[in-house]
Amino acid sequence: MNILFVVPYTPSPIRVRSFNFIKSFLNLGHKVTLLYLEEREFSSEKLISAETLELFGFKLPVWRSMLNCLSALPSDQPLQAVYSWSKDLSKNLRKILASQEFDVVHVEHLRGAKYGLAVKNLVSIPIIWDSVDSITLLFRQTQKNHPQKLIRWLMKFELQRTEKYERYLSAQFDKILVTSSKDRDEFIRLSPSSPVEILTNGVDTDYFSPPPAETRRKNVILISGKMSYHANIDMALFTINRIMPLVWKINPEVELWVVGKDPPSSLQQYSVNPKIKITGTVPEMLPYLQKASIALAPLNYGAGVQNKVLEAMACATPVIASPLAVSALNVSDGVQVMIAEDAQHYADSILKMLSNPQLGNQIGNAGREYVEREHSWKKVAKKLEDLYRQTTETKL
Repeated sequence: MNILFVVPYTPSPIRVRSFNFIKSFLNLGHKVTLLYLEEREFSSEKLISAETLELFGFKLPVWRSMLNCLSALPSDQPLQAVYSWSKDLSKNLRKILASQEFDVVHVEHLRGAKYGLAVKNLVSIPIIWDSVDSITLLFRQTQKNHPQKLIRWLMKFELQRTEKYERYLSAQFDKILVTSSKDRDEFIRLSPSSPVEILTNGVDTDYFSPPPAETRRKNVILISGKMSYHANIDMALFTINRIMPLVWKINPEVELWVVGKDPPSSLQQYSVNPKIKITGTVPEMLPYLQKASIALAPLNYGAGVQNKVLEAMACATPVIASPLAVSALNVSDGVQVMIAEDAQHYADSILKMLSNPQLGNQIGNAGREYVEREHSWKKVAKKLEDLYRQTTETKL
């Protein structure tokens, strides 16, 4: 197949979904043309390379994104929908569509949906919009749970626009993809006839793999994720201020590692505590996942599949998580993961697992087996390939 991918950021080991789909399709023998917005820390030319891949990257300065948002204020468009709009990318998209024929167009995220609408106005090709998550659902949770009043107000402002826009988008594409049943249900609530399907996230199970036994450190708790993201900041602060004091009261030897890029000052201030390591950006997440005794995911709000959980499970690192963090996974408490619901419950679960390494090994190994069975990128990409073919045949 000849596939056109449009992504409003740089596919990379951080932007794992588009990155792994593209790699998988190249390995399956398909031709891929990728249009993307360049991010400072990543270069797709270095990250993805193949004879059957054409790359077209475009710069979008922050000031341009801010101007896009400012111009959208008088309209009813959500700011997310215009934030990543690039005239250069749009112009080249038209040229590419005029110069060759594609079997399917794949557009990712709400920030990329406007490019999908542009394609629809130009050619009659099956268009897959990979929403990934329902942003309406995410904003509703953020409005309710975020500790900062300004952010809650902004989410309230955006929520009304986003709900209306996602309802409109539900009727614009041949197929809409999300990663969880909650996100699917939100789209169906907005538009009962929405052609939405669940396509979960995956893990590179060759790369994220269990380490030799001697690699594991004792008494190390890991939290991971992009630490500029408000839900991850909330999770980290909840761990530092509510969970860890209960753990240290019983076991003062435990260390907490908070691993992820761009931690704000509200997190960095805790690095003065010798028991807390705030790493900031790291070259690779793998070494931290393989060294940690436990991966913690006390997420209070969010949407979709949590990659941080899948990657830890793939490394056979035992996971203790909130019900929300594993709600999109087919796992059971005490089998593939441990589930906790309040600070004391988390602390008790951590102490129980640290004092019983056999329990940690058992849950870690069961987590690894689950990921291999349900979340290998190879299997997920094959499902998407089948969906492409079905959609293309229906469009004929």
